[in-house]
Amino acid sequence: MEEGEILLSEKQEKMLEELCTTNGINYGKLKDGSGRQVKGLEMFFSGFPEIVGISYFPSLVMLCIMGQDTLDKIQGLESLFHLEELWICPGN
Repeated sequence: MEEGEILLSEKQEKMLEELCTTNGINYGKLKDGSGRQVKGLEMFFSGFPEIVGISYFPSLVMLCIMGQDTLDKIQGLESLFHLEELWICPGN
């Protein structure tokens, strides 16, 4: 494991890969720092039970969480110093 690398479970890795895919981000390059360029992320109706890997995206200005009925807590956002917009809309 490299310095600064985040240790995620297999399930969390799959969730992070899905998040990247749905946002047009190359998951394979994420750990090489490509996430630092991302300004906005959207989580739509994926059923994620938690937010994972958000620290890969330190330059986020906008985070939109829609329809995540299984998400119990919003946590891990303390590293998002540039966040200006946080949209949270639960499902039904």
